Amino acid sequence: SPGKRPAHTLSPTLWTHNGALSLILGTRGGHQQPQILAQMAAHLLYLGLSPAEAQDIPRWTTAEFGRETVSSVTVESDMPARIVEGLRELGHSVEFSTGRVGGWGPVAAIRVTKSGLRTGAADRRVATASAGVR
Repeated sequence: SPGKRPAHTLSPTLWTHNGALSLILGTRGGHQQPQILAQMAAHLLYLGLSPAEAQDIPRWTTAEFGRETVSSVTVESDMPARIVEGLRELGHSVEFSTGRVGGWGPVAAIRVTKSGLRTGAADRRVATASAGVR
């Protein structure tokens, strides 16, 4: 439609700490972009996980905003049972994906340490690679 704009772009995000670059994240994936980036940011910034550790955690996504009235959450098939049960106890309908879902938006993650080392992690949901540089 003329004048219509997409809800999200590729969603690149940058974090700084004391004025220095500390984290870069980006993903594709439509309405899942902000959900996946928020999950990765929580794992990296609040839990202190490495990019590789954060990439390996099972992800979840909700139905497209405004298109569903049921509180439905789709989780990757290896989501821990305690989390699935917790979602159900909160009243969510939980569905399982088949394996890991590359179509949800594989994340490119680069952490920059205080010493300047840049480390990344390949998202095993898709065919990709990463490397560390100084």
